[in-house]
Amino acid sequence: NRNKDQENQLSLIGPLSAKYGDDTVATMLVDLKKNPELAKLAKQLQDQQLTDWLKNGKSGGDIFSLLKLKDDGNIGSQKVQVLEDYLTIVNTKKSTDETLLNVLTKGFGGESNLVPLLAKAGIDPLMVDKSKKLEAALLTKWRDDNVPRLTVWVRLKFDDNLDEALSSGKMGIFSSMYLKTIQTTRYQRSRKSLRNMENLRWQKHSPLRRTTSS
Repeated sequence: NRNKDQENQLSLIGPLSAKYGDDTVATMLVDLKKNPELAKLAKQLQDQQLTDWLKNGKSGGDIFSLLKLKDDGNIGSQKVQVLEDYLTIVNTKKSTDETLLNVLTKGFGGESNLVPLLAKAGIDPLMVDKSKKLEAALLTKWRDDNVPRLTVWVRLKFDDNLDEALSSGKMGIFSSMYLKTIQTTRYQRSRKSLRNMENLRWQKHSPLRRTTSS
């Protein structure tokens, strides 16, 4: 009976997606998982949907398009969680490293379009955690790639209208990047200074130095 149920579920996900669309089915399954009576079935169908995408060689960008995330323009959408779940499976099964940040950045047409969406999500209590994680990931990416501040400024494409530039969230994340750069520079300088002091102390008390002096 269990195998028969699984076969029925396997045959259901295809027709459901064909009739209602991958994005609608994905959102519906996320909602149904919150219903105790339907959670198990919804989880099985969702797993099957993700598996089907994987078997068909879908990339993170393909799923971004299938879920119509660009049309939604909503970082806190349940569909984003579906995309993130799929990326976890892809990266595990295929030993790839496709990140949610990279897929969203490319899907929304660049960092200049993504950052305002992060700012918008950041004022919603239900979305703030996701927004903060993605913003932190973006700052880390800039730092790891050694992206100059001027390059970040150009990438963000600030609006000519000052009000728009200030309210878009771009100034906020640029300021965060600037502060982190200063903190990192100060830390590196203090570490270098400490190493120099330790070297001087070692040279002063080195047995080799005393022997040479004798």
